[in-house]
Amino acid sequence: MKDIIPLLQAEVKRIEHMSSESNVRANVIRGIFLKEFGYDVKNCIEECSTVKGFCDLYVPIVCNIALPIEIKSSQHPLKITEVRQLQGYASSKGQQFGLLTNGYEYLLADFYIIPKPTIEGHSLESYVVFWFDIFNEKGDEKNGLKYFKYLSCQHLYKDKVTSFFSDIAQYREWKLAKGFQKSSWTSYKSTLYRFFDYYISHELKDEIDIESLERVYEKIDMSVYNRFVKYLQNNQDILSTSALRNMHSHLRNMLYELEQHNKIRIVGLGDSRKKNLARYKETELRKPYTELEVQDIETILNFLKSSKTATRDTVIFLLTVTFGLERSQLLRLKWTDFDNKYKYLTVDERKIVLPKLLRDYIIELKRQTEKAKSKIVFLKGKKNKTVPMDEWNMNTVFKNFTKISKDKKWEMFSPKYVRSGLILSLYSANYSIEEIMYITGIDINSISKYIPKDEMMKRVSKDINWKALYDGLLCRKLKK
Repeated sequence: MKDIIPLLQAEVKRIEHMSSESNVRANVIRGIFLKEFGYDVKNCIEECSTVKGFCDLYVPIVCNIALPIEIKSSQHPLKITEVRQLQGYASSKGQQFGLLTNGYEYLLADFYIIPKPTIEGHSLESYVVFWFDIFNEKGDEKNGLKYFKYLSCQHLYKDKVTSFFSDIAQYREWKLAKGFQKSSWTSYKSTLYRFFDYYISHELKDEIDIESLERVYEKIDMSVYNRFVKYLQNNQDILSTSALRNMHSHLRNMLYELEQHNKIRIVGLGDSRKKNLARYKETELRKPYTELEVQDIETILNFLKSSKTATRDTVIFLLTVTFGLERSQLLRLKWTDFDNKYKYLTVDERKIVLPKLLRDYIIELKRQTEKAKSKIVFLKGKKNKTVPMDEWNMNTVFKNFTKISKDKKWEMFSPKYVRSGLILSLYSANYSIEEIMYITGIDINSISKYIPKDEMMKRVSKDINWKALYDGLLCRKLKK
């Protein structure tokens, strides 16, 4: 399936000065979204009459099934209260799904979901299956764009695998009705989204028979879970034993709730976490970290010279490869974190001297962004304005490294990967553990995740000098 997100982004930007509902409908939704995602564009009904009013776009699927779409101007951020309008159109036509969009936000609602009882407020959030922002996937309540494909006609109506995510939304309501804290849902959601995305792509493959969801769910057993874990490991995910236990619990609990609500007959996934997860050991789950290669760093720096935001992106990379700064630290970095002459960077109460190359680039970046008068270091241009970068923009800087060549290694260059490589590289270059902790801010309890204990033991001389203890501290203590 073609990645349509860059196409949608480009079109939204192109019509930003002509952002009316009609332009969004014609150019973004009909012109790209429906066309590229396999919907019947020719037979769409604009301003379709319903009992509750006129639906902006009514997309036929098969027989009496259709997708109602409510469209807003791209200058109009979506509001959860607008789901009520969409619900009116869908319900009056007997439709399960509805889509609310402004061209860059896409909210898929399933009106077959049974909301938890509410004493006050409204239950509209209960119907939300996906809420995407193609320019910012890390906003509040937003979903990662890797799941955007599940809005396609193929996945929503033909093989119907989007139903797994509808069930996740329904499971959320069952949990909340039992007093489950909404703040705890994030970890459950992460597990379930990742698992079912894997399950659809690697277990069901071309044998999808979603008409019998019951049977598909019942096939999920410990062997499937083990293959899921192996898949995560192969994709460089760090998985502690506790994380594995939690993931197992999240998945099994959803299957249990499906059984309790008569959606499936049996739960195939075993309930004994200790027994089922005994095969995994902490050391088996660690990412195979490697030192940074000087040649790779030089290649990236040369590649960044051709970027439209070369100075900014180079500073981002150098801060990562020098201090191991994480995405969140980079995004909140302020000019006041540097001294007046840009010789030092203060981060988390650690004042660190800047290498000359990095200092020169930072001074140049300050010069380039002077007019913006922003306290935040890293900015982006948006609709003739300059605003702070978000996580999606930061990810793009690193994702662009894949354009260097077809070598798979460039896919690994995330801030997390660079940080781990830096720690190993510093250790290999004979920096002390204390210096590594000061430079990177790594916690003493986390050192062993990156530097194996046996490697640290190799540095210790077999001929230990006891003089400092026996002629110093210990002797003074004994004399007393």
